[in-house]
Amino acid sequence: MIARRGSYKPGTKQNGSLPLSGRGQRFCLCTPEQALMTPQDREVPVPVAYWVMVLILDVKTVSFVAAPLQSDRCPVTKGQKDMIEVVRGKANCENLRTHRKAIGLGGGRAGLIIVIVASFPLSIVSSVAAKPRSQLAASSTSLNFGSVLEGSSASQYGTLSNSGRGSVTIQQASISGAAFSISGLSLPLTLSPGASAGFTVFFTPNAADSITGSVTFFSDAVNSPTTIALSGAGVAPSPQISLSPAAFNFGNIGVGSSASQMVTASNTGNATLTISQAAVTGTGFTLSGLTLPVNLPAGTSIALTVTFAPQAAGTTSGSVTLTSDAPNSPTSIALSGTAVQPQLSVTPGTVSFGTVVDGTANTQTIQLTNSGNANLTVSQAAVSGSGLTISGLALPLALSPGQSANFNVAFAPASAGSATGSVSLASNAPASPITIAVSATGVAATLQLTASSTSLDFGNLNLGSSGTQSVTLTNTGNSSVSISQINVSGAGFSTSGLTPPLDLAAGQTTTFSVVFTPTSSGSVTGNANVISNASNSPTVIALSGSGVQTIAHLATLTWDPSVSVVVGYNVYRGTVSGGPYTALNSSLVSSPTDTDTAVQSGQTSFYVVTAVDSNNVESAYSNEISATIPVP
Repeated sequence: MIARRGSYKPGTKQNGSLPLSGRGQRFCLCTPEQALMTPQDREVPVPVAYWVMVLILDVKTVSFVAAPLQSDRCPVTKGQKDMIEVVRGKANCENLRTHRKAIGLGGGRAGLIIVIVASFPLSIVSSVAAKPRSQLAASSTSLNFGSVLEGSSASQYGTLSNSGRGSVTIQQASISGAAFSISGLSLPLTLSPGASAGFTVFFTPNAADSITGSVTFFSDAVNSPTTIALSGAGVAPSPQISLSPAAFNFGNIGVGSSASQMVTASNTGNATLTISQAAVTGTGFTLSGLTLPVNLPAGTSIALTVTFAPQAAGTTSGSVTLTSDAPNSPTSIALSGTAVQPQLSVTPGTVSFGTVVDGTANTQTIQLTNSGNANLTVSQAAVSGSGLTISGLALPLALSPGQSANFNVAFAPASAGSATGSVSLASNAPASPITIAVSATGVAATLQLTASSTSLDFGNLNLGSSGTQSVTLTNTGNSSVSISQINVSGAGFSTSGLTPPLDLAAGQTTTFSVVFTPTSSGSVTGNANVISNASNSPTVIALSGSGVQTIAHLATLTWDPSVSVVVGYNVYRGTVSGGPYTALNSSLVSSPTDTDTAVQSGQTSFYVVTAVDSNNVESAYSNEISATIPVP
């Protein structure tokens, strides 16, 4: 199609237009659809390019112009150009005559237009998309109603919009599928450009099945008819019972007490539920809050209470079972619980103080333990028997399972002889109160201090050296002994390790040291006297020793070298045969000989040797030899 567009100066070509002779007219090449569009709308992709040959004939002149519409995607071939030249030459040779007609060509001169059109495939890319004159668009191409209860109804809303440039008239709406219907549109309905109208589709299934259908709108839009797919599933009515929680553990409940738990029965189906029976099993479990029969509409629930009231210790299990018209009937929840109670254990179960000195007190510790599995409370304590008392027990005493506490029982006889009594404890444990029997014998007081040795001999010691020996003192009486002082006699003798005054309970011991440091040659004697309140005080330890003049002594040792490859030897010395031994050298001795210079007169030393190889592996001890240093 040729559309007129503006004026044109003869003899020129502009923007792909066709220059025409006569009174200068300008035309542009376009498709039929473009001719109906604004200049902004015309630039659209075109499937073909048109070769147009135009003959303009007027009274005086005839001129012909053939202009191809070019594309960078589909250039004009040489054969196409040759065809143009042939047509152009023939047209220029014609001597055509015509008469003027009153055909208005934009106010120009009258003439005859002959158009020859040849088409070739060509793609032209547009920068602006064209809108069709009328277009009907639906808000959704499909509607899915999901699952709907048989006999009930569900609806969905949709819209139709005119997305074109001209008005659209909807004449008819057709719906398929027996369960679907439509409302909200009054037809015929005309929509101006950009306008929309709403409608509602209903889904009312009469059977439990998957159902499909469609709604189709017929209009004068270019895309008519407009179809929306419909789908849904009809489901049969059915009640469904659900219990929450599905199981419950009451945990530890004290014997004689109780605990309750709420249970919810819900109808999760789509029809009314009827609960007709309820049953409870398990010792100590009961059910309340439910009057049967009970009807629950779909989506509702009812609360009931389960109580656990144990009467004896131990673990119990049971259940609550509800019978209804639901497909999953009967429905149960598991129940469990542990009946607990405290238990009082006493250690020791009886107390015997043995003999107790008159006028003194003997104490023993009692341990109380909650060996049960519930909290224990000791509320009272009673003591019977002369001379018996308790301490360290704050009442009431609370003990959790496994916890312990101590208190003391004391016996202080006023005279010699046997005595008995008891301590009674009241608590919330079974078999309360519990009684602890107590027995003792009172005896007269005795005070006796005994030394582990009655004499100490230090032998010969070099002048300037010293020797130490220890003494252990034991209270062998039945009453406390107080040591007030220690007196030492004899030149060079002294004591250490005991600082009077010191009290020793019956059977208790203490140790002190006696040191001999001779200052002159010759024998020395003395005593260590321990003064106390014991009946045998003072306790005497006889002391003796001799001082000798210091003379340098040494012991030279030699041994057979090792038959293996060794890097050296270690030399050991002991004071008794068979050890223990002490190493004499701080580094390996390289040759099979050594000298011990730390020997004293009157002493005998015992020696062994070991060999050490290059891997620092030491051999076993050699045979033992001894050396005795004579007294000058």
